[in-house]
Amino acid sequence: MSWKENLADYLLAIKLRHKQLQPTTAQHSTISNLGILLAAESIDHQQAVRHFAKEIEKNYPISTHIFGFVNKKLSEKVTFSFPHFSRTDMDWSGIPNNNKLELFLQRPYEVLVNFDLMNYNVIHYVSHMTLAKHKLALSPRFPHLYDIVIDRKDSMDLDSLVDKTLDIFGKITLA
Repeated sequence: MSWKENLADYLLAIKLRHKQLQPTTAQHSTISNLGILLAAESIDHQQAVRHFAKEIEKNYPISTHIFGFVNKKLSEKVTFSFPHFSRTDMDWSGIPNNNKLELFLQRPYEVLVNFDLMNYNVIHYVSHMTLAKHKLALSPRFPHLYDIVIDRKDSMDLDSLVDKTLDIFGKITLA
């Protein structure tokens, strides 16, 4: 990363340390959306998250919305099978600014799952800005921003994490 990117990441980390979890006041019965955030650099990670989304849609009357982050500058020609943002879409202080991201943030979610295994500060920031009744993350750097944290052991592979998250999601929706 360049010094500008390091500075932006540092400034974002400072902001995140002072944020607190703010659950939405939306009612359970009015929300039928699941938001999923991920670091989209790995094709295996993308496939695992898409599998998770398909399992949710197959087993629950909930629509899933995946949003990815790529930690490099991308041209407009680069596409994914889901909306995403990259370093190109961030201002000097590390705050993302992208029309697709704005649409993702405007939608209320029953559950927001942060599947970012890289622990990018910008994804934690997006998670904090998202309206969700429950926020779930995998061993996040900022656990105070989430009400459900899955302990990710080094030996756990991505498929095990997806299975564990599916199990927890079932308990949340049945509660």
